[in-house]
Amino acid sequence: MANTNSIPTHLGIILDGNRRWAKRNGLPTLQGHRQGMDNFKDVSLAAFGRGVKFVSAYIFSVENWQRTQEEVSYLMNLVNKGIQKHLETYHQAGIKLVMLGSRQGIEKKILASIDTAIEKTKANTKGTFVLCFNYGGKQEIAEAAQKLAKQGSEITFESLDQAIGLA
Repeated sequence: MANTNSIPTHLGIILDGNRRWAKRNGLPTLQGHRQGMDNFKDVSLAAFGRGVKFVSAYIFSVENWQRTQEEVSYLMNLVNKGIQKHLETYHQAGIKLVMLGSRQGIEKKILASIDTAIEKTKANTKGTFVLCFNYGGKQEIAEAAQKLAKQGSEITFESLDQAIGLA
């Protein structure tokens, strides 16, 4: 019989529905994103506190670039502000930050904040916060195929897995 009280090793959270939540609560849609960021912090720290080793936050996919310029700018600035606001809290909790996704198209100031957080927390060992930012399945496959083509490698399921980092 399986232990139903076991703690998962990895928790993935897709930050979705913030605009719908804001509309239902009579707030501007951008306010929903800010509330989602604060809720994520509380949920992720609670998960780490209960023994979860990895928490992945899917916060901005490449498809999100299709949103309005106002919303994209707000989300980018929210990531920057969120890192600056919560970095010390995660660091004091012993949580390491890593980023998965493309750096292409991201403003230098945002990348600098992410890089600062990664550097500051790299030796932390109580958990890993995986920031999935500017990610996309098709993009990962295309980048892996380009990498293999440059190397002159045959493109197979196995070589794609290896190029993406799954093997």
